Amino acid sequence: MSVSKRDDILVPLVGKEGLSIRPTNGTELIATANDVFFFIDADFGELADPREMFETKETSVSILRIRKSAKYNQLFTSAEKDLDAICFTQHQIKAFVEDHGKQIERDNLFFFLFRDYDNYFVATVLVDANGKANITSDPLGYRAIWSPVDHCRIVIRTPMNQN
Repeated sequence: MSVSKRDDILVPLVGKEGLSIRPTNGTELIATANDVFFFIDADFGELADPREMFETKETSVSILRIRKSAKYNQLFTSAEKDLDAICFTQHQIKAFVEDHGKQIERDNLFFFLFRDYDNYFVATVLVDANGKANITSDPLGYRAIWSPVDHCRIVIRTPMNQN
């Protein structure tokens, strides 16, 4: 995956380079992360595939902003055709918000791709005007169209040597 080869739907978010997610043991799920999230979509209670609960090493991330309107699947496949290469575990998403929550601009949507039982989902994190993190979940095939005016950010895994 190469930032310079992405089509023009997404562009790197300037000033957010070099971020990473600390190693995780894979045991923590978003459904029980009340210490991190003010609101947790009830759907996370159903999303707990044990095959997706594994230990991870430090993971480099890229944050991209939307430049052209697109649906979830177009956004993520424009970043990388191999969706597994950019997926996070739920524990990694939680760790990102714990470690970088203060850097998440308020009233912007941050999209993270994750898997559950061979299906892809998008976790959306919003830090509201009061500084509280909220998280919802949608299937990757959700038909909403996101545009640059929606202030959306895509967070993806990147090789450690790219940062």
